[in-house]
Amino acid sequence: MRIIWLISISLIISACQKKVYNSDVCEDLSIRAFKGWPKALNEYNKNCQGIEITFTKQRCQEVLNNFVISGDIELIKSKYGEKSSECLTSSDLKKFTRSRVKTDDNNHGSSEGNSNN
Repeated sequence: MRIIWLISISLIISACQKKVYNSDVCEDLSIRAFKGWPKALNEYNKNCQGIEITFTKQRCQEVLNNFVISGDIELIKSKYGEKSSECLTSSDLKKFTRSRVKTDDNNHGSSEGNSNN
């Protein structure tokens, strides 16, 4: 009986604890809101007004725009920081990542070096 009582009390206490909204929590909410999570947007709007964060909707949009243009995630991370990649969805990464295929400097895609002639 005591065990059930202790478990009940601990559940009640943990449910009553209020979430602390600091810049880290609000930044994560902002990034998730940018990705289209409505619950994160509502929570951000309700609890994070006035808290300074780096990755706002505008910053994530800038990251996405530059990623679409460059297709280079390492370039984006070096320009905006490691956390910038969190602004991108897995779909963004698949769709816009450009492969770094090296070409033969001597051939440049011409058929001159082709041995089928």
